[in-house]
Amino acid sequence: MNKKLNYMIPAAAAIVTMLAYLPALQNGFVNWDDQLYVYDNPDIRIMDARFFKLIFTTVLVSNWHPLTMLSYAIDYSIWGLDPFGYHLVSVIFHGLNTFLAGLLATRLTRLATGLDDGRALFTGAVFALLFGLHPLHVESVAWVSERKDVLSGFFFFLSILSYLRYKRGHVSGYFCALLFFILSFMSKPMTITLPAVLLILDYYPLKAGLRKSILEKVPFFALGGLFTATTLWAQGSDNAIAPLTPYPISSRILVAARGFIFYLYKTILPSGLAPFYPRDLSPRLFSLEYLGAFALLFIIFLFCIIYIKKNRAYISGWLFYLVTLLPVIGIIQVGSQAAADRYTYLPSIGPFMLIAAGAGYLFARKKTAAVIIAAITSLLLASCTVRQVYVWKDSISLWSHEVRVYPNDAPLGYSNLGIAYKAIGDYDKAIYSYNKALEIDPDYADAYSNRGVVYMRLGRFNEGLDDFTNAIRLNPDNPETYGNRGVAYINTGNYGEAIEDLSRSISLSPNPKSYFNRGTAHKALGDYRAALLDFDKAIELNPLFSGAYNNRGGVFLRTGDLDRAIADFVVATTQAPGESTAYYNLGLAYARSGDKENAVESFRKASGLGLKQADEYLRQLGY
Repeated sequence: MNKKLNYMIPAAAAIVTMLAYLPALQNGFVNWDDQLYVYDNPDIRIMDARFFKLIFTTVLVSNWHPLTMLSYAIDYSIWGLDPFGYHLVSVIFHGLNTFLAGLLATRLTRLATGLDDGRALFTGAVFALLFGLHPLHVESVAWVSERKDVLSGFFFFLSILSYLRYKRGHVSGYFCALLFFILSFMSKPMTITLPAVLLILDYYPLKAGLRKSILEKVPFFALGGLFTATTLWAQGSDNAIAPLTPYPISSRILVAARGFIFYLYKTILPSGLAPFYPRDLSPRLFSLEYLGAFALLFIIFLFCIIYIKKNRAYISGWLFYLVTLLPVIGIIQVGSQAAADRYTYLPSIGPFMLIAAGAGYLFARKKTAAVIIAAITSLLLASCTVRQVYVWKDSISLWSHEVRVYPNDAPLGYSNLGIAYKAIGDYDKAIYSYNKALEIDPDYADAYSNRGVVYMRLGRFNEGLDDFTNAIRLNPDNPETYGNRGVAYINTGNYGEAIEDLSRSISLSPNPKSYFNRGTAHKALGDYRAALLDFDKAIELNPLFSGAYNNRGGVFLRTGDLDRAIADFVVATTQAPGESTAYYNLGLAYARSGDKENAVESFRKASGLGLKQADEYLRQLGY
């Protein structure tokens, strides 16, 4: 066979895949973790020693994934906050993964059949197209926050390919496989199952001896143990692991069994895909849904065992699927979802490989029929993928889709839809959405907290305070709610209560906003020393916090420290050139220092930004 075809066919599948994902380049960010990872994350904006220490020593969004955070920082250095670039990078990585998937499937087919013919190439092509175009993978590609899927998948494929190279007699492949395993885990902890995957490949199609196979994996499993401890530390320290009280072990086992079948069902019939699948809090073994899941699992296992002597491919593919899903199947419950499309990104390799092998078998006997079926299937999948990409266009599109799929079961969808409407200033629709969330779940603390923020923006501070108080009653450990209520108290002139709430917010999770707002309360009470300490801390946590520089400069202005006031206002205007009050304050500081020329220039900039107060000062200065 022409060796160029080994690369040309997977490359063609990768190009087709990236073409299907072109609409993603027009998508924006969404209000589901994207703010934490990118557009509200000051940590990715300066790649200095502090940044590298942070990503390697700190838990970010309940995970330790330094390479993923580094990729965002690189994106920011190139694209700023233009979502186009972030989506482009994710699409490119998915295209690369599709290419690597085709190479892997081709090589595994040759190992399994012992033949170097068109069947292997066709199997690789079908597998690559399934992997690249299946709509279950849209969430991993079109959601900026799931960069970790495509990045970890890239190193996951490279690790397996390197291991296969080692099995062909290249010792360097072993060390490359170890290195790529580390890099994969540093992108997303889910790839911790790679050592078990290599054992499965040793069983079939490599058919390696058990003793040698296990000995070869000792370094991999040693790293896996270390990675497991790291993952449990990361998710435990951020309280991401759900306690046993609402999710007992018996419930988790039932949900896990259903999950294995749920993902297979969505693989075969990818309709009704949603960003959030609500979890059944009271699953019952003898209900059709859960008993049926156990029955299907038993039947699949029985089929694999019956055919194990005739063909190990079935048990190998099935074990691959089960093992790679184990970290996210719900035994260790992270979050409140029952399932997630993104969890299938690598586990789908198992069923896709079996489907592709079947297509290769058909190709060896009826080439025309196999090609036609593969082409039609690819077109159908591509069409579904394009439609699913549009679901992730923006926050309103995403959560409108969620509430269409789960109109009575997912208060999260309505709450996040409310946040999206709030962001564009449509407060009536925002309040309606929060009310719908509370109709579904009257104890949904986040909906109260989010509705309270809207009431605040409408100047309905007492209603906002009531909502924040309800949210705190339902969830007394949410630092953001205390922070929001603290701001409400500031707006109603209750500075003492504001300081108390903001201090509670800081004790739960030190954050620059709460320090800033507490500093504002201290400043209003005339406690300038305490205000300066809080503004200093806000700037330490977020060196790009223009408001903190502006307010700290205001304290210096009041205490007569004009040089430091001017320095802070200059930084504030540099960081937020569209903020009129910073220019106005800078003009005041220059005027008091006797620098009329710079004062006039600053007041003119403030006036040009629409601040009428600046016009009065310009008149006083004779302009």
